[in-house]
Amino acid sequence: MLQHRHIIYCTAFLIDMAVAGVTFAVSRRAAELGASAADLGWLGAMWAGVYTGVVLVTGRLSDRLGRRNVARAGCALAAVMAGACAFTT
Repeated sequence: MLQHRHIIYCTAFLIDMAVAGVTFAVSRRAAELGASAADLGWLGAMWAGVYTGVVLVTGRLSDRLGRRNVARAGCALAAVMAGACAFTT
């Protein structure tokens, strides 16, 4: 039987994979629109920078608000973002 911590680890892994998938999709779309290699590099660097900043902030929030609350908020935000991505062209 799965323990609560395993569910949170699986959720974190799935969110990381979703971020990787979005990064790949955005980079591919930018390449299709004629972005240069330097533009694609900057695009990837911006994603990594934002991701790093968010991880640092949410790490401190989880210490103050509790890991479960932050994990739930992260899952809800990921679902909202996935829904928003579904309506883009």
